[in-house]
Amino acid sequence: MKQPVRTTMSDFIKTTMGSQFVIPVYQRNYTWRPEGETARLCNDIESLLQNHKATHFLGILIYTDTDIASLYKEIQIVDGQQRLTTIFLLLLALLRVAKEKKDMDHVGLIEDYYLYNRHAVKNARMRLKPAVDRDDTYAHLVYDSYADLDRVQRETNVYRNYEYMYDRLLTLCKTYSIAKVLEALSRIDILAFPLSESDNAQEIFEAINSTGEPLTSADLIRNSILMNDASDVQERNYSLYWQPLEKMIPDTHRLEEFFRYFLASKTYSLPTRRDTYEAFKAWWRGSTLSKEEKMRDVARYCRYWMAIYSGPYEEENVEAALNDFRYNESRMPASFFMEMLNLRQEGKISAIELEHVIRLIDTYLTRRALLGLDTAPLARYFPQLLRSVMSSFALRHADIFEITKLLINYNRGRSLSMPTDGQIRTAMKETNAYALLCIRPVLERIEHYGATAQVDTTHLNIEHIMPQHPNDWWRKNSGAANEEEYTFYANLIGNLTLCAEYDNTRMGNENFSYKKKVLAKTM
Repeated sequence: MKQPVRTTMSDFIKTTMGSQFVIPVYQRNYTWRPEGETARLCNDIESLLQNHKATHFLGILIYTDTDIASLYKEIQIVDGQQRLTTIFLLLLALLRVAKEKKDMDHVGLIEDYYLYNRHAVKNARMRLKPAVDRDDTYAHLVYDSYADLDRVQRETNVYRNYEYMYDRLLTLCKTYSIAKVLEALSRIDILAFPLSESDNAQEIFEAINSTGEPLTSADLIRNSILMNDASDVQERNYSLYWQPLEKMIPDTHRLEEFFRYFLASKTYSLPTRRDTYEAFKAWWRGSTLSKEEKMRDVARYCRYWMAIYSGPYEEENVEAALNDFRYNESRMPASFFMEMLNLRQEGKISAIELEHVIRLIDTYLTRRALLGLDTAPLARYFPQLLRSVMSSFALRHADIFEITKLLINYNRGRSLSMPTDGQIRTAMKETNAYALLCIRPVLERIEHYGATAQVDTTHLNIEHIMPQHPNDWWRKNSGAANEEEYTFYANLIGNLTLCAEYDNTRMGNENFSYKKKVLAKTM
């Protein structure tokens, strides 16, 4: 790393005239808020205006610079994009105030020294180029067309901070001149760290951000894929491969979850959340695919993930099986299912085989849930099952359903076995079904079984036919010898059903004949 330099933010911007600051696409979104960090910055500026000898240290700015042309450099911001972006928004807000005050001398100064490269090629005229997904809002502000912003753009942090600082500056400029405000900005210090070609920008980025708001594995994966390319390549890869992932799975923690199971499908081992990034790097380095092919691979498996958990899948019989599986709300077989969908995509298995495999795994999970068996080992079991299935399939090219069924049944008598029909029958005669976590999705599936049309069960409640708190009629007619026996029968699966809340209230503790009439018409 080259020697860091303590300078002012104002001088740092002015002395790099002709250059463009680029916020890379791998950086996190702009997150400063008017009620938080931006308000504190404005308070600090007000303090500088009140004390002409004071300075304020804003923080560290780490960057790399690349010569693009003889008079033009691209300066990529590795750390400090929140601070730099906010200062540029502040300058834009100050420019607006200067224009409204008809202070054209300072309008020209702010435009020429801070905001524009007037003689650069078109795409380099803005001194700051935000990450691509924030371009439009910032560009509207730079080119004085903020009135054209739509509602969504006006709700962004970029616009909200701009409007907040404009209001603060309007108030300040009733007391202080624009020249004084600019002078105060010249007393905001930063520590500028230029990186050399030998520095590993990714490692430095990770080390810096390890002490701030925690990065998820998905954040780190995005950075490692995009960081070391030129900005135009970064933007291409972001638009083609990464942005579609973020559109499918906007929440970075959910995206991290996808990567865990993606890696499990590739390596047959499910990494912990903490180890996901290191596992991804190991897979990335060890894969013989090109970078482009690996990015395509990730994007393809993300589409499989969405087909599994959101749907719809393009083949009707497979979608019907997946729709039933979604009642389980289980991520555990995700690695297995993604690889099965990939085999189908490659034409190596039929839609019927895929449907049968999904229904087999669905049955396996549901039966284990009805028996209240421990689910913790299953997340790591499915990658191992996948390894065995893929190995057998490569050797025998037999029906993949039969291979999967054989391997699941191989566990017979072990802790990970498929429960038998007999075990299910016995359990349903003895188990407090009302206490099972899976009971609602099981009842919903019973409700939908054989139905000619889908029924919306979202707003239905679980009803005990024999009420939990019996009246005299139920005590007399239930056949239970005592209260303990009554409670036992009341919580068996045969006594549970789904019904509308209104009907549930109507039935209360009424007798069985009345309840049958209500339930015949419910929903």
